[in-house]
Amino acid sequence: MGVSAIFMGCIGITEGAIPFAVKDLGRTLPGIMIGSAVGAGLAALQGIECYVPHGGFIVALATSNIPLFCLDIVIGALIGAAVLVAM
Repeated sequence: MGVSAIFMGCIGITEGAIPFAVKDLGRTLPGIMIGSAVGAGLAALQGIECYVPHGGFIVALATSNIPLFCLDIVIGALIGAAVLVAM
């Protein structure tokens, strides 16, 4: 399930995370929320505009700064993973 969740997450389909979140909501949800907030916050601080109502790497071409958008996704994912490991 993990491999398919990674691929789904890269194209903005978040349903792949649901089985993991449901198994241990108290530990999984904070990591998901913090990682998402960090990635989105970085993009907002950098003034990156996304022209489509979707997420993930698949919409990188529809943003005002492709490299920073992708970097923010990676940073948010790493922060989320660190929180999940710590919890």
